[in-house]
Amino acid sequence: MSSAPKIHTASNTSGKSARIPVELDRATLRDVSGIRSVLLSNRHDPYLLQRSQADIQRNIRDFYVATDEQGRLLGCAAVHFHTRDIAEILTVAVLPAYHGKGIGPRVIEQCEAA
Repeated sequence: MSSAPKIHTASNTSGKSARIPVELDRATLRDVSGIRSVLLSNRHDPYLLQRSQADIQRNIRDFYVATDEQGRLLGCAAVHFHTRDIAEILTVAVLPAYHGKGIGPRVIEQCEAA
């Protein structure tokens, strides 16, 4: 686990000037309800597997979260290591109001760096 969160400025890939500073870090148990809320806010996405609060809590070490300057959880992703060399990125979700602002790709990059 990293000692200090990483600050990134997320922007959408279309080149628009919508920039949101986000803090990326490993999730903790206090993030469980926020992760669940982000997933539920995307419940109409047929490609997103919904996870129960208990499942999120059980697998919290797999998650990374993106938060804004006020500490609101804006997005999340999970990376699960099957072996030392094989990992899978799972459960990528961003609050709908922040779609297209580059937050999802930044959380994925954080997972890839794990």
